[in-house]
Amino acid sequence: MSTRKAGNWWFVVAALGLFAAAGGACGGGGGKGAGGAGGVAGSAGHGIAGASGGPGGLGGGSGALGQGGEAGAGAAGSAGAMGGSGGGGGFAGAGGVAGAGGGVVVDCGAGGFIGAPGSLISDGGFECPTVPAGGYTSFAMGQQFFGWTVVGAAGSVSPLSAAYAMEGYRWPAHGGSQTLDLTGAGSNSATGVSQLVPTVPGTTYHLSFWVGNMSAPGTGWGTSSTVNVMIDGTQALAAANTDGTGSTSLAWRQFTLDFVATTAATTVAFINGDPAGDNSNILDDVTIN
Repeated sequence: MSTRKAGNWWFVVAALGLFAAAGGACGGGGGKGAGGAGGVAGSAGHGIAGASGGPGGLGGGSGALGQGGEAGAGAAGSAGAMGGSGGGGGFAGAGGVAGAGGGVVVDCGAGGFIGAPGSLISDGGFECPTVPAGGYTSFAMGQQFFGWTVVGAAGSVSPLSAAYAMEGYRWPAHGGSQTLDLTGAGSNSATGVSQLVPTVPGTTYHLSFWVGNMSAPGTGWGTSSTVNVMIDGTQALAAANTDGTGSTSLAWRQFTLDFVATTAATTVAFINGDPAGDNSNILDDVTIN
């Protein structure tokens, strides 16, 4: 995306942003299986009863990743949603996040949790790290950010501010305040992101995501956007969006895919499928239920 990006920012998120949908409050501790110092709590919780709760979701006790844990007295169950028997902390961050109802929970702190209620995907809206308003930051092949790993061909991807605009064109988010540009900072290669999610063998899962296309003939942004979806390394879908003719703003289209898990953890990847001369291929609002 070199034709529309002025430079790269590497933004280090130091603060814990603790949000709650529908008026929750920051909890001081997770459920008994959440682990860590904090957790997601609330009257409705943040998961699916029976699916996420129980005495340990991903190996419990002290937790899975960060300092806090995801638990809840509501839907996630008091035993903890993402707890585990191994690890030094939970999945939510130092203070955890609490909430009374639905909505996207965002905590960009160390080990933060970002996601839609009930979804197995962390940071499916690419809200973290927080990028400068109207700007972006880039991650190269092999780097990680908030649950995602940059994979594929040598190149980069770029979390992008929804306020980004250039030469009269705008890149608004489908939801939230950020998106992900799979073309990166001008690399325009078959690069993308992947995430390993917990699954139950033999269970069918529903993947949903949105692709934003800039149809701008004669510019460096192309007229179509294609995202190749990989399930455990095998291509399962080529999601092509050709909408937006005559518009100066992204045109969003939803794509869905059902897949059957074969192992206890499934890798889902989204790879840039645009040609080398196309500098815009935008992904947002990824969920797996």
